[in-house]
Amino acid sequence: MCAFIVYEHSQNPEPLKIGLGSVFNIIEVAIAHIVLFRFYEKTRFAAYDTLAEKNQLIKKLAETDKLTGLFNREKLDRTLSSLLKSSNFGFILLDIDYFKEINDTYGHLEGDKALVIVSNKLKSVSPSKALCARWGGEEFVIIIEGATLDETKEVATTIITDINGIYFHEKRLSVSCGVTINHSDDNTLTVIERADLALYRAKKNGRNRVEYNE
Repeated sequence: MCAFIVYEHSQNPEPLKIGLGSVFNIIEVAIAHIVLFRFYEKTRFAAYDTLAEKNQLIKKLAETDKLTGLFNREKLDRTLSSLLKSSNFGFILLDIDYFKEINDTYGHLEGDKALVIVSNKLKSVSPSKALCARWGGEEFVIIIEGATLDETKEVATTIITDINGIYFHEKRLSVSCGVTINHSDDNTLTVIERADLALYRAKKNGRNRVEYNE
């Protein structure tokens, strides 16, 4: 509107007379444009916020195990690969003892309940900086960035003690843990292999215990 008035005046240099009503109209139009612009900006920012929230939700769903709420194997693999390039860490591979017996005796739905119970305990007793993930089946992994071997063994021992205090169908739950730490020349497979061998020894030596490979 203002541009139109200026243009008209440039074509006709006669003194421009604007009535009071026209001034009010111009002001109303200007205010309407400002309001519309502010509304557009507010709507646009709200849309960005909604999109960001949706993206965060999608990311969380993509890296979370649906049953237990722990991180899934994909998230674990990415984290492990990243830490091997930049940081020292402790690594715990653990397995629920006699889990097949639970499934065979009480059914798979009860087996799922046992998985959830153990997962919740892992989240509650692990250090805040630890990543807890479901490896697959009844196996879980805990990665503790910056932890020494002794610190990692201590976490594993705490896990075993706390899970021993849980009764499921009138029987104590228990887990076996294989512990290791990373080395400068490690890759994903070598870390997992050392922890897996330690876990095998824990199973072989009676279960409900911690074994480690440096």
